[in-house]
Amino acid sequence: MKKVLWLSLVFVLVFQVVVLARINDRNIEWRRERVYIPVCDMAGFVAQNGVDDGAPVIAEVSSFGFTGLTIAATGDSVSHLMPVPRDMDVDQKVYFRVHYTIATSETLTATHESVTWAVVYDRTAENATLEAASTALTSAIAADIYLGTSGYHSAITPWGYVNAETFSEGELLALNIELDASDKFDLVHDNPILLGLEIEYSRRKCVGTPIDIENTR
Repeated sequence: MKKVLWLSLVFVLVFQVVVLARINDRNIEWRRERVYIPVCDMAGFVAQNGVDDGAPVIAEVSSFGFTGLTIAATGDSVSHLMPVPRDMDVDQKVYFRVHYTIATSETLTATHESVTWAVVYDRTAENATLEAASTALTSAIAADIYLGTSGYHSAITPWGYVNAETFSEGELLALNIELDASDKFDLVHDNPILLGLEIEYSRRKCVGTPIDIENTR
């Protein structure tokens, strides 16, 4: 009996040392975290009036009961300021994409129109001077083809990303979202409406130095 108990104890100790010691963010298959920032929650407004380029205004989207930012010209933009999420694994790439729709009363063409949204960023360490977002993503968000044949369809751009080891925990992250280009939309009868920005990143939940294996998209 003593031998059995001794072996059981040895097994438990070996399990704790060999197995539990290897529990780590990189050998747990976390789902990647996604944070969605609706345009009404962004920091670039006084009341409902944008303070960035073009000074776009927040208004109700059609009669749906929620708001968006109507874009009247290329170059119109809005900014946001937020802390780098504490559970973000800053040793991995961070991805960004834009949610939007189109306000139009026209029937859209079979070739479909496209829009290009530009997202830029900057970082500010604690006690450093704040900076406006001006740094391009490592891989920019590609032009998105609006597939709706009428207005107010949900549209989401492809992902752009910032390279691994760009951000640091404790920094403030300044972001700017701008309508960079519009193909076939005249911006008089057809107006893109910015709904929000989505950020996707690998999570780091465990304490300690992670094993360097990327949690890919």
